[in-house]
Amino acid sequence: MSGWTSGGRLSARGQSWILERAEAGADCEALHLVREASPGAKITLLFPFDRIAALHERRTAHVVSPRRCYHVIRQIAAGCDPAGTLKSLASARIDLLPHQLEPALAVFAQGTTRMLIADGVGLGKTVQAGLIAAECVRRSPSARSLILVPAGLRDQWKRELGRLFALECISADAAWLKAAAADRPSGANPWALPGTYLASIDFVKQPEALRPLEDVRWDLVVLDEAHTASARSDRRIAAHAVACRSRIVVLLTATPRTDDPAEHEALCGIGRIDPQEGPVLLFRRSQRDIGGRADRRSTLLVVRPSEAELRMHELLEEYTRRVWREAVTRGDELATLAATVLRKRALSSAGSLAASVKRRIDLLVAPPPAIDEQLRLPMWEEDPLEDDEPLTALAAPGLANAASERRWLGLIAEAAQRAAVMESKTRFMRRLLRRLGEPVIVFTEYRDTLNRLKHALSDARRSVLLLHGGMRPAERSRVQHEFNDTSADCRADPLVLIATDAAAEGLNLHLRCRLVIHYELPWSTARLEQRAGRVDRLGQQRRVHELGLIAATAAERLVLAPLMRRVARSRSAGHQAEGLPEALAESHVAQLIMGAGATNAGRGSSPTAAPPATCSYSVELTHAASAEAARVGGKRRLAPAAPPDDRTYRHDWPVASLIRRRSSGLNPGYVAVDVLRLSNRRGEIVHEEPIVWQVSDPLNGRKRSDEEIRTTAAELLARTSVEREKLIALRVGTALARSVIIHQSVETAWARRTRLILESLRIHSTQLVQRGLFDKPGRVQSTESQVETLLTKAEETSPGVALLSVDVRLAAILLVVRR
Repeated sequence: MSGWTSGGRLSARGQSWILERAEAGADCEALHLVREASPGAKITLLFPFDRIAALHERRTAHVVSPRRCYHVIRQIAAGCDPAGTLKSLASARIDLLPHQLEPALAVFAQGTTRMLIADGVGLGKTVQAGLIAAECVRRSPSARSLILVPAGLRDQWKRELGRLFALECISADAAWLKAAAADRPSGANPWALPGTYLASIDFVKQPEALRPLEDVRWDLVVLDEAHTASARSDRRIAAHAVACRSRIVVLLTATPRTDDPAEHEALCGIGRIDPQEGPVLLFRRSQRDIGGRADRRSTLLVVRPSEAELRMHELLEEYTRRVWREAVTRGDELATLAATVLRKRALSSAGSLAASVKRRIDLLVAPPPAIDEQLRLPMWEEDPLEDDEPLTALAAPGLANAASERRWLGLIAEAAQRAAVMESKTRFMRRLLRRLGEPVIVFTEYRDTLNRLKHALSDARRSVLLLHGGMRPAERSRVQHEFNDTSADCRADPLVLIATDAAAEGLNLHLRCRLVIHYELPWSTARLEQRAGRVDRLGQQRRVHELGLIAATAAERLVLAPLMRRVARSRSAGHQAEGLPEALAESHVAQLIMGAGATNAGRGSSPTAAPPATCSYSVELTHAASAEAARVGGKRRLAPAAPPDDRTYRHDWPVASLIRRRSSGLNPGYVAVDVLRLSNRRGEIVHEEPIVWQVSDPLNGRKRSDEEIRTTAAELLARTSVEREKLIALRVGTALARSVIIHQSVETAWARRTRLILESLRIHSTQLVQRGLFDKPGRVQSTESQVETLLTKAEETSPGVALLSVDVRLAAILLVVRR
């Protein structure tokens, strides 16, 4: 080391800087610097390759105009961040909503290492995770962050992080991995360089991408739509493997499976290395909790089926009853699934049922050949989204008598074709859209129904857009952009977006639209909430309307009963249903659709599941978040534009100016501003605050020349003030008392997590992917000795006692005279 002092002033590249910390290398030193004139600007320079010189404390002041001195004092106040606060928040382009600050405060003020943000759809989970990522980079420019998102949302995440937090993200996909492997030396891990990586979970779970990820330790891992990483799935295995190598783990989902204890516990366990770590910190807020806009208006609309549709449902119900009876006897789950698929398709549309029955007849005659599952190359970005019927299930025989089954299927197909000539839901939709002069999103589960709706609504004097699982992410992004184009006239061109659940997660569709229609109800309450959440989110200026179409037939109980049971289980776990799930729990739904005795069948006949095991906890941070929002709001108001005068001013000098008492209202004397900084052993600034002190000096009130006043300012810099020393000692003691507690708790929690990660790497020598299978020749492998070295280093840097160095420097002085 060359004797650099943390907090010291340096001159480099024509600017003055403050040294945050220095890192020694083999032939050079990396100096992490903060620009003194702009505390938000950071740079890392290599010494001796860059010309860097220490700026020694000047005992003379740089005399400036009162306007410039006022500007510097405002800069000082705007650039200071006390311990336990968020350093990147003032420069972020986000509204200061207290609930969005709570997760970041839990990490950087309390040392939380694992959290689950399960806020309602549209409450800004992207902003909350982005703030944590920005804070990691702000505190350590060499931080490594990995954000796992659905492939279709990667571009949206990249735009939002760049726009809101000025984060430059690396889009980690198959093309990037190939280019990185070709450009870097043999054995270099493409994930090892500092930066913020954006990747899809379906890409990361592949062996060729996951293998090098196992050798990297992360500062932050974020998993968006974490509910899709269900228990015993490849997504969950990959997400857990990466999260167990990260110091901070943030899980995001608006629809945690609280109605399924096993799934909820698997979700809360992602990234948990050791049972002694304790549960995950849970944030779960709704629009009501944060005092948002008016509640969403959710309505169930009952559509009366035609005689042809009733006949179709009767034939299908009798057929499926026979299939279920025989399937249960022989234990054939595929046959039961096939019957259920047909029932659900019938509730979607008669045309979809007719197409599925025809496929089933063809598959029963000539079943598809069995294909062994094998790796698809090149690597794919996401798993196909399920919005079509499973062909394997449709090919399973349902009845022992094949001739009888073909006869039943023929009758059903004929009835479905007659019912499809003019379906009641389609007629209802056409009438409804003629009355609505605004954009609408229509959700359906199946691609067949989507295509039929497009054909039926094409002459309804509306432009129709489609969004389904067969489209590539780039195509879905294009449709999203077209639907959100606010330059188009909504009344002249009231768009209709017909979408499967490929559009139900993550997409922002609220800029022009506030109306969602469920053409048929899904089986999951989470799907309902995800659909409505595309328009019911922060930034929506109008009341959101949600409509669910159900047919007035007993066949609807196949979907309604499971939905109502899930609502009941969620309530038993202590979570209040909102939106359409809340309306589904009302008894009038069952009475209207399923008959007088159906309420018990839907809500009481099946015992509710016990609440999930204690795998999460919560903390109260409302007051702290509100205080932080107020503090940062004040910082934003203090950050001024630089005045045009005094261009020769250098920030490594204290500034001084004079002002008349008549214009300031101050007593004659002088006002000085010191900056108090507390730094840790790594040279990182933990606490920074201004200290303002005033001394009355009647002698200073006599009339004197400007040259004499300049001389007096220089003399004051060398004068020792008892009042100043007492004030500084008091402020230093107060700052240390608070900062040591915060710094100790955060550093201890992070050191414990780091040691668990290293212990896990040493103990668990077996890996998810066979070592060498996807390694390049000559690749340097992680060895036990390397892990031991890291463990020793972690032990040496673990904070037994949080030692903070104190630095107090005079920054500005203002003389007050009578004249």
